[in-house]
Amino acid sequence: MPFPPWTDEHRQLRQSMKDFAEKELAPYRFEWDKAGHFPREVFNQLADLGVLGIRYPTEIGGLGLD
Repeated sequence: MPFPPWTDEHRQLRQSMKDFAEKELAPYRFEWDKAGHFPREVFNQLADLGVLGIRYPTEIGGLGLD
């Protein structure tokens, strides 16, 4: 068994985050770095994707994932 033992869910999440980073972050990285500012809207986008709080228990609003 390969380590770590990635499931299809892990692979899908990793691909989704890679796609998001390539589309929504990478094109602006130099601009944001030069400005010394990281836009708050990115956190809103991540919240919309449901990935903030991924490791927190569902009882407190997280996804309860590893």
